[in-house]
Amino acid sequence: MFRSTNPTMKSEVFARPQTWADFQGDKAGLEARTGPRVMTLNGTIIKSMILLGICSVTALGTWQAFHQDAKTFAMLGIGGVVLAIILGLIITFRRHTAPFLAPIYAVCEGAFVGWISAYWAAYAAGGAAGGTAARGASSKLALLGTDIVLQAGLLTFGISAAMLIAYSTRLIRPSQKLMGAIAAITGGVLIFSLIRIVMSMIFPGFMANMWSSPIGIAFAGFIVILAAANLVIDFAVVEEGVQNGAPKYMEWYAGWGLLVTIVWLYVSILRLLALLSRSK
Repeated sequence: MFRSTNPTMKSEVFARPQTWADFQGDKAGLEARTGPRVMTLNGTIIKSMILLGICSVTALGTWQAFHQDAKTFAMLGIGGVVLAIILGLIITFRRHTAPFLAPIYAVCEGAFVGWISAYWAAYAAGGAAGGTAARGASSKLALLGTDIVLQAGLLTFGISAAMLIAYSTRLIRPSQKLMGAIAAITGGVLIFSLIRIVMSMIFPGFMANMWSSPIGIAFAGFIVILAAANLVIDFAVVEEGVQNGAPKYMEWYAGWGLLVTIVWLYVSILRLLALLSRSK
């Protein structure tokens, strides 16, 4: 049984079968349940696309708010983060609420994505690290900053598609040892991130310099690889949920979990591109 390192995608929460191989033409022995109350792969994909679409549209709207009203932009970003955390906790412990709360979470996550995109775009364009994105030069942001946001989006799509193809064709099959290693590393990164947040409040200049150092850039690249690895594991957990005949509402829960990982991947890529741009 697979155990995802994404806390929203633990395999035990998914209570035959349809697999990713169905999309590659391998139908032998893969008859899927079609009961109206049972989770299916097609349904999970549709829900995931809906949530990603909501998040993307909201992110674009938040990005536009940056150019029009910096105060509104900051409120949208901070409010989105706070609400996303609250909704995420509710969905995690009350999974049956996912069909209702996951779309709202996607809106809040989109506000966060728009805010963090402008922050790193401003940083790449010459804004001060640790400050708000609104302090970046708008002319530079329109050129360099927008470019790295577009690049990050395309790379996120490309990496996600590549991981899905690699998993569906069985080029990548996560083992229990690999799962354990990724879980330990992800947990360590989470602890480090929490410490970094506290340290950045106490020593903002030191932490900013650390990120822009070669070691900081290498670490940012490692986070991108780790996020991609978690995405592959999430695919395995979704497949297991379908095989186990999980309840229909778990399609929304699984889609929400994938959204969390994809946003993490996007933000990690964006940060890496911003650091590389600033180091030139």
